[in-house]
Amino acid sequence: GYSQLLIEDAAEENDAETAVDLERIHSAGHHLLRLVNEVLDLSKIEAGKMELYSEDTQVVPLVEEAVEHFSAAAKARGNTIRGEFATNLGSIVCDASKLRQALFQLIDNAVKFTRDGSSTLRVSRSGRGEAERLRIRVEDTGIGIAQAQIVRLFEQFTVGDDSSASKYGGTGLGLALGRKLCRLMRGDIVVESREGVGSAFTIAVPVMPP
Repeated sequence: GYSQLLIEDAAEENDAETAVDLERIHSAGHHLLRLVNEVLDLSKIEAGKMELYSEDTQVVPLVEEAVEHFSAAAKARGNTIRGEFATNLGSIVCDASKLRQALFQLIDNAVKFTRDGSSTLRVSRSGRGEAERLRIRVEDTGIGIAQAQIVRLFEQFTVGDDSSASKYGGTGLGLALGRKLCRLMRGDIVVESREGVGSAFTIAVPVMPP
């Protein structure tokens, strides 16, 4: 909060050099806050203390909000980001905040590991009755993931490799937390990827909780 105030002061004084340094401080603060929140959420899940608050959730507005949230970050890396929606999406009963949190993790990765490319969210429903699922597939044209690394991708504190960790940042907690949140909702996240071609992460959660 204080760094944001100082950024505004620097902008008023046309002090571009100081503003750049303050932006770095502000960004680092956000990164640390996210890290703390992820560690706390993982701890609550593993302790069995994470609760679900199911509610009727409109699918299209939730996904459109996610696309809008990351549009600036995507543009900054020369990317486009968009959603493609099936016609029968309607609403589902879920913990909207946890679904949003898992989805944000996937989009953040898609944008971060893609430059001058695209990220596409393909949203659909499949199955019937208790087997009916909402699927949100996050596709990107980024660096992709080696097959040998995919098996460890959802482990905590795991990143693709040392070079990607240093180049793109990340703590190795986001995907682990996203999958745990989806499994808490009786769903899952699966991944397909080709190195140098891109990746696709798919969230699948029940339309109606058991």
